[in-house]
Amino acid sequence: MKNIIQTSLTPNLLDFLTQKGILARNLLGAIEHVDNLKLYVDNLENPTGVIGHEDYFYYVVSDNASFIEEMMTTFFTKDGYYGFSGISRPLAETILTKDVQEHWRHDCYLYSLPRDLDLPSLDPRIESLTLDDLKEVHYYYEYQSDTSMGDIKEDILKRPSACIRVNGELAAWVLVHRDDTMGIMYTKETYRKQDLAYHTAIGLMHKLHDLGKTPYVQIHTSNNASQGLVRKLGLIKADPIVTWFGIVVGDLPLDDD
Repeated sequence: MKNIIQTSLTPNLLDFLTQKGILARNLLGAIEHVDNLKLYVDNLENPTGVIGHEDYFYYVVSDNASFIEEMMTTFFTKDGYYGFSGISRPLAETILTKDVQEHWRHDCYLYSLPRDLDLPSLDPRIESLTLDDLKEVHYYYEYQSDTSMGDIKEDILKRPSACIRVNGELAAWVLVHRDDTMGIMYTKETYRKQDLAYHTAIGLMHKLHDLGKTPYVQIHTSNNASQGLVRKLGLIKADPIVTWFGIVVGDLPLDDD
């Protein structure tokens, strides 16, 4: 008998996620920002795991083996393609030992701002992005997809952003994703080596602090430049590595064709 049940954000569920710390931060962000997110637990009073499901992606917070087994037999028995959003690497490795194939994968370090660290002064050039900037931001976005334009539009409209303009031209920017991570950071080549990425990030961190949020990022383990920047910002690497990955269930092709 399946024990995983759909629920809403109850005090018990919120307490469970809060206790999990940074590993639950992306799911808490999705709960706040994703309108069609469905939540599941195994026990309404004392959950051992929480699942957030939005279309292709699943957010999973648990270190309980029985919960993972129940999750796999509840959600992943039908042939298809499924994605996981920033879950702990040990949990990802467990899922990949099941009767599935790995489709794609990105391992990321988590960095967050210590609560007791004072932010540097705000650069007076900091502005917010507007919808007039949407096409340009999307043009430079590394991970363009069929939905990325709409995702960035939502980021601009619904969450804080920071940018610097030079003589009216958009030069550097950073946004907040729907899971509350800082991302889509970019500085045009002409304006690099001027610390614009640093100042836009500080600007966004000030805005997040004003909202009572702790700034945090997920950075691919191979992205040394970004890791250097976030350390300069004062963000500290957390112990866990998180993994974004996709699985294939059933005898389906692994390529995009």
